[in-house]
Amino acid sequence: MSKKFLLFYFLSITFLFSCTTGFKMIADKSNIKGHSLAVIAGLKNDETKLYAEFLTTKLQKESNFNVLSQDQIKKQLNIYPLAIKGPYSKFSVEEILEDYNNTDIEKIKEIQQKLNVDNIIVIWAPIHLVYKQKGATSDLYEIHAINQFFSFPGAKEVGRGKIKTMYATGLVIGAKVPRNMNMAIQNGTDVLAKNIIEETGMAK
Repeated sequence: MSKKFLLFYFLSITFLFSCTTGFKMIADKSNIKGHSLAVIAGLKNDETKLYAEFLTTKLQKESNFNVLSQDQIKKQLNIYPLAIKGPYSKFSVEEILEDYNNTDIEKIKEIQQKLNVDNIIVIWAPIHLVYKQKGATSDLYEIHAINQFFSFPGAKEVGRGKIKTMYATGLVIGAKVPRNMNMAIQNGTDVLAKNIIEETGMAK
């Protein structure tokens, strides 16, 4: 990636991020029968765990869902997080390629039975990219995540989405961007939680 393009990319981050939706309903919200909810990390990596933690906190504060804490989930599942096959069978170096038939629905049903919740959101963050350029003053990072919302009984998928979060290290001129992974994922979950609350009609 050239220096010129890297600078343009930084200047475009705010626009790109503001256009990220992150979540859309794919079924009528009447399929959501109850208010209890668990946000499940579908991978064991730090990026996915942070997404689950931040999204849990945000939905607890701003939605009418009764959201289990991550500590409650750990206690009830004993082993958590778990590696759950997600809605992608392959992904390129730079993009998640969706395959919603690949999700391990049976594993999600098992988790729901143990947690006894009405709804489960599973989130996976399998890609963490870095763009480096010799001589540049900054490095740019991208984290790609994908999510699915299931309602029970029946494990009906009612929503899904993808989101990219970005941060930069080093000297950045002309753009305000997150400076580390935690800040980037926090920003991403702010957008994602807002989308989920609006789409499900569960604002406080």
